[in-house]
Amino acid sequence: MKMNYNIYYFFVGLIALLYTVKGVTMTKKEVLNLELKKYNTHEKCPEFSEKSEYPYKCSFTFYCIDDDNCQSDNNSTSPYFYFSEKDNTIKTYIKEYCFEDSECSTEKCTIDSDCLSNNCKNSTCYAGKSLFTECSDIEDADFLNYGHHKMKCGRPDGESCNNSDECAGKCTDIHQNYLSSTRSNNCASHESFLPTNPIHVELIFIPAIVIIICCCYCLMC
Repeated sequence: MKMNYNIYYFFVGLIALLYTVKGVTMTKKEVLNLELKKYNTHEKCPEFSEKSEYPYKCSFTFYCIDDDNCQSDNNSTSPYFYFSEKDNTIKTYIKEYCFEDSECSTEKCTIDSDCLSNNCKNSTCYAGKSLFTECSDIEDADFLNYGHHKMKCGRPDGESCNNSDECAGKCTDIHQNYLSSTRSNNCASHESFLPTNPIHVELIFIPAIVIIICCCYCLMC
């Protein structure tokens, strides 16, 4: 009887582990349409996200092999991403990467496909051209909506870029100081697009409205 209980608990634990590793699968359209504003506290973070370093917000990362298969990664501190194949087998990818002109190491790889970056050299994963598209949450701002929390899809973190439209985050030189001495244009996921010194819309509209009202009043007199 004790053996039966051991087997039972083994399979329960295995099922729980698989649910944790497998993540959640969505289409890219569903990912981009996530209403992030409703996940505005750590208590509301769904299972396919993780608590972000910013207070009261959740962080979201998905890796898409195509437009119909995007799988969540809710553990940014893990060096691995576990991707569920069509036959339900789990493929492990190394998320870590180095730049070729930097002194750096990652979990050991054997072939390119061991790396999420699809670039393995000398047992180390280097930034390259990934087979995956990444989708990450960013904070953006437009003229009427400062601090808009939304999803953005594009090239994964660390991949070379020409502009931010190509990236899941921002095309920036943020990696230059601590990962590379020469590379200056690389994608940085989850990077904020908010300006350092934001222009407050109300400071523009309120005076404008007052001026218009005054002009109208003068014309009526």
